Amino acid sequence: MLEGSKIVELVIRKLIRKAKKPTLVSRKPNVVLDTVFTISDKPGSILVVKAVNRPGILAKISKIISDEGINILKVSVLEHVSRTGYIMFLLEDCDQDCVRNVSDKIKNSLSEEIEDITYSSSKDSYVFLKYGSIFFLDKQATILTTDFIRYVVVELMKTYNLSTVKNILKKIGYGIGKAIYEKFIMENLNTEEKWEYEVDRALNYLADFYKALGLGDMSIEKIGDIRYRIVVEDNFECLSMRNYSLMHKTGYMTSGVLAGYLTSLLNRRVIVHEEKCINDRGKHCVFEVEIYEGLYKA
Repeated sequence: MLEGSKIVELVIRKLIRKAKKPTLVSRKPNVVLDTVFTISDKPGSILVVKAVNRPGILAKISKIISDEGINILKVSVLEHVSRTGYIMFLLEDCDQDCVRNVSDKIKNSLSEEIEDITYSSSKDSYVFLKYGSIFFLDKQATILTTDFIRYVVVELMKTYNLSTVKNILKKIGYGIGKAIYEKFIMENLNTEEKWEYEVDRALNYLADFYKALGLGDMSIEKIGDIRYRIVVEDNFECLSMRNYSLMHKTGYMTSGVLAGYLTSLLNRRVIVHEEKCINDRGKHCVFEVEIYEGLYKA
């Protein structure tokens, strides 16, 4: 098994593409981050192999597993650093004894190419991929499900009135939006370009960034010089409250994210209003953004 000092670290990197001047931004691809699996009615195992980064190593390991009559449900290259990399295999109908046997065969057959192997197994339950850390770009990250968000909001509503909860969530979102701009986006802007172009590119970044964080699929439409219409499909925040029987708009944190990001980008007062919400008979969450006077620091 994996020693305590040997931690498998997953690094998620998102390539933010440079684009020509856009007025509408939309990103559709989905990236699935596998950290836990369920296999019903039969045992399943996760095998994580730390191997020397050489051509053909994946094929060699896969052949050893296949020769044992074991079906590989999924294989992923988690990360490669310098001369080594981590490869994950999800094995079907393979219990603890089975995966231990496969691990031994891989080690014995590829002793010069395998540095370490860890595995875990379960039946009719969860099989967890044991990471030491998760990173988004170079920042340590975590995973929050829609259930987590829903429980937080429900507990807030038990203590505070709706207006107070709305303001709390907006403030949280504002801080997130500000951090997205200042910690990830600001350094990528080119001050030698026309500022109008850089604003459009920063909005392009925001749509990509939002999708990469799993918060929703954002489309941004510029309306004139001081207004934007932003549509968020599969809005993480609103999806988390969808089964709570609320018949009003719930994109408070999202409104805050947009306000915090755009205020930091433009150094102007920004007002964000949620026009439509999936929890209020809307097909998507729609936000209207208006830009006002500049902000000046004393």
